[in-house]
Amino acid sequence: MTTNDSIPAGAHIGHTHLKAADLDRQVAFYHDLLGFDVVQRMGDQAAFLSAGGYHHHLAMNTWESRNGESPARGTTGLYHIAINYPTRKDLAIVIKRLLEAGWTLDGASDHLTHEAVYLTDPEGNGLELAWDRDPSVWRKPDGSITMGSEPLNFQSLLAEAEGADWPEGRAPEGTRIGHVHLKVSDIDQAVHFYHDLLGFDQIARLGNSAAFLSAGGYHHHLGLNTWESAGGQPPAPGTTGLYHLAINYPTREDLARAVKRLFDNGWAIDGLNDHGTHMAIYLHDPDFNGIELAWDRDRSEWPRNPDGSVNLFGGKPFDIQEFVASADRPVTA
Repeated sequence: MTTNDSIPAGAHIGHTHLKAADLDRQVAFYHDLLGFDVVQRMGDQAAFLSAGGYHHHLAMNTWESRNGESPARGTTGLYHIAINYPTRKDLAIVIKRLLEAGWTLDGASDHLTHEAVYLTDPEGNGLELAWDRDPSVWRKPDGSITMGSEPLNFQSLLAEAEGADWPEGRAPEGTRIGHVHLKVSDIDQAVHFYHDLLGFDQIARLGNSAAFLSAGGYHHHLGLNTWESAGGQPPAPGTTGLYHLAINYPTREDLARAVKRLFDNGWAIDGLNDHGTHMAIYLHDPDFNGIELAWDRDRSEWPRNPDGSVNLFGGKPFDIQEFVASADRPVTA
């Protein structure tokens, strides 16, 4: 249930950034099969991909993980990233593309809130490809949410894609990161951080094994579980997996208030940058999962290259004390 302490309703997962062992392999998968555009690339070090002209929904780098191994079993980190497509037909198209390329799917479920197909990327990162039903189907008048796990009608889904593909193989506008599901060492500790400090509403909890949290009445932006990671340690340096997840706030003031709330509770940050496209504050959660708290500027203000593409390689620091102080100023029209 949303309260005065809740994160603003427009908060959402903006992007996820992965540590890669082989950048070419990862880019080929996310671009050629899942349909994301390559926005910018730094040789064999990093790549940024998006759908619908966004600055980036996905990033991957080899800065610390070139030729690295997957994280050891039992460690904390990424469980899966959910990529949401805007229509059921779009979900069917991406599944068809994967099957035609010989990709193995790990499972599928109808969660009532959304249909989901599960797989892993070339480096073993868990993925959920999903399509959301309209909230009127799953949100009750009192704000509670009906979720479940039933068999997915796979044949009905695939029938949506018969004879269809995306123009030029590009994922459509409206494709986004729906949620991120993390492996954590302790549910209470993780819920304290994401609920008590960042303000996500707790939608459901399965004892000490899992919790689901969201902003604005969504079914979930964050999943947390200890199914394989109870009492676990972070992955070893040099391994692949999650670099960070980005939580986007609807306004600059909302971001400033979130950072002030962390400071007021004794939480430190690891860095910051004004990327031109967005302002970003970097930190980590109690399990050392990387977090970026961000606010997007209007697209008309984004720095551009001469060809009109988004320029992500700028960036400059900013005064964090002045920024946090702005959280206490009245918002003027």
